[in-house]
Amino acid sequence: GWFFVLLFATSCGSWSGEIDSADEAVEVANGFMAENLPQVDLSEMVIETRDLGDRWQVAYDMPGGSTGGPAIFVIEKRSGEIAHVEIGQ
Repeated sequence: GWFFVLLFATSCGSWSGEIDSADEAVEVANGFMAENLPQVDLSEMVIETRDLGDRWQVAYDMPGGSTGGPAIFVIEKRSGEIAHVEIGQ
């Protein structure tokens, strides 16, 4: 199962520069997940993005019937930095 983690990350991942699209925001979040939670199979996740103005929100949710809570990333559009990560149980 998943565990609860609340992280404040200022420079995770290898992205540098502006995040112009939801797809780029997902790439940043996927990089963090692959590096920090390699046991999680991203291919089974339901991914939703949201434009928050100066930030992107990327939310991963387990498919129906699975155990585990959502992972939510808030990514700065201007710098590509992950401002906030919350991973549920």
